[in-house]
Amino acid sequence: MQLTDQYAITPRQAVALLEPTGVADATKLICDRAAAGLLRSYALSQVSIDARGERRQVRGAAVAPSAWERIVSEGIDGDVWSGGTVRLPGSDLIGGLSALLITGVSFHPADVLAIADEEKAFEGGSSKQRQSGPPEQTEAEPLVRAPTAEAKPQRQAPDLDVLQSGALLLTVKQTEAALARGRTWIYARIKEGKLERPPGDTRITAASVRRCAGLDT
Repeated sequence: MQLTDQYAITPRQAVALLEPTGVADATKLICDRAAAGLLRSYALSQVSIDARGERRQVRGAAVAPSAWERIVSEGIDGDVWSGGTVRLPGSDLIGGLSALLITGVSFHPADVLAIADEEKAFEGGSSKQRQSGPPEQTEAEPLVRAPTAEAKPQRQAPDLDVLQSGALLLTVKQTEAALARGRTWIYARIKEGKLERPPGDTRITAASVRRCAGLDT
């Protein structure tokens, strides 16, 4: 799919569409959605460089969710908003991940607007509930939010079978299942060094996942 101006907006334009909704961190929300494959993004140029030094350039193509996962985990998403080139390091091993240079990132406007509509609907629903209740019921407001906060642990439980399979490396999704945690929490632990990744690999070591799960000390 080739990129055209008709189907792309700049990162700053994407943020500008989300800021009126009151979202706390529009750039983080965009990155998380792109890494989850829920927000289409493109680049004017993507250059991959393998361990042999061979370069391959693609123009106007979609940026893969796996590339966004690497951008988030490396903590270099700020380069997206500054309009510069995002540089992802590669592996020195033959067959490992290639280094990647991504220039001129843009987003599909319909996907950004869909996120904005979701945020507006959430904020609008919360406001309507607060205004419709009589003054003496204002103390009940936390009850409206509580189900949302408590729903996550009720919907999923740690999947220890993943850790007992004998696999040495786990994908982000497998790690989410093993720890019953969301993608944002997982990436935060990666940045803290509590969850470990081999150099040039997007997977996470099972040993570090077991430690986070409290199975190993």
